Amino acid sequence: MRRFWRQGISLVALAAAVGLWCLSPTLARGPGGGGGGGGPGQNGGGVIYFYYQGDVYTMNDDGSGIALVPRTPEGFSAHGVPSRQLHAGKRWFLSYYPVPGEFYPDGNPRDQFVALSDGGDVVPLPLPADLDPLGDPRWGVGDGFLSWVGRRWGSGTVVEGGLYITGLTFDDQGGVNGVTSSTLLVDFPLVVTEYSGRSGLVPDIVSHDWSPNGTKFVFENDARDTLAIHNVQTGGGQVIFADPVQPMNTPLWSPAGDRIMFNYFTGWNQVTLINPDGSGLKKLVGSAPSWSRTAGVWSPTGSHLLYQHRDHFYQDSYIVRVKANGSDPTRVTGKDLGWGFSYPRPMGWR
Repeated sequence: MRRFWRQGISLVALAAAVGLWCLSPTLARGPGGGGGGGGPGQNGGGVIYFYYQGDVYTMNDDGSGIALVPRTPEGFSAHGVPSRQLHAGKRWFLSYYPVPGEFYPDGNPRDQFVALSDGGDVVPLPLPADLDPLGDPRWGVGDGFLSWVGRRWGSGTVVEGGLYITGLTFDDQGGVNGVTSSTLLVDFPLVVTEYSGRSGLVPDIVSHDWSPNGTKFVFENDARDTLAIHNVQTGGGQVIFADPVQPMNTPLWSPAGDRIMFNYFTGWNQVTLINPDGSGLKKLVGSAPSWSRTAGVWSPTGSHLLYQHRDHFYQDSYIVRVKANGSDPTRVTGKDLGWGFSYPRPMGWR
């Protein structure tokens, strides 16, 4: 498999270049947001975050204690896919917040990222005007940087693209202040295709997620119809799953690093697990005509996971908690929180 990092650039060099290793690995946690004080622990433990009708909510792991997170920024969900990762148990990224009145050469709105805390803090994370994000942002090693799939415009055309790494700045409590001026490119080939209505060249990578120890990332390769893993220490990688007919997306590493959850579309979305070496493929939750199950988030220990269930042509939609072996599926949100296209979506679990 080809090398994805530019020659001579390692993760350590990247980290040093954007000042990532000065950050303490344990950041201060802010107060919780009104509800979700922590579940009983038998159902995965901790606080669940979910998105519904433009707002973010918290709840306990048994579905009780639902509370609205204050100050959800208007418009942050314009692209419909808030990030599923938490930062230091407090903040998580919400991808694609349009910058009013600013556009890329292909006519699409210029985007920035926004960090939102469960205490109601809203921090815009603007990117340089020539950078065009195309994939959900992810926290990098030690939460010290942001990685995201995108491309760079120059003189009205796309000149480069791939996995970008952007440094972050923090306050003395571990809260996010903003982005640094350093953005580095992990080199991926550009391919001729359309991407969510955006014209021109796009990189040969879509969604990605880092391993818990930060040595690898798993990614979806849309052009090659594969899931693959790249090792940033050795520079090598391997394809762990391929299907030239049915697409897959949104790989998410388990907290222990032993399993990867992803969506596998075989007519309808199916929640699927696989080992990092490509073995142990298991359809955790299947689908049926007019039903769709979409991979969500892992519990902090990896004992449980959440997924989104939509059935009967979206007449009923809800979040389900299930053990990591696929047993004991339990509905945790009621019909008052989901129907039609206004369905709840799991975002994070701390």
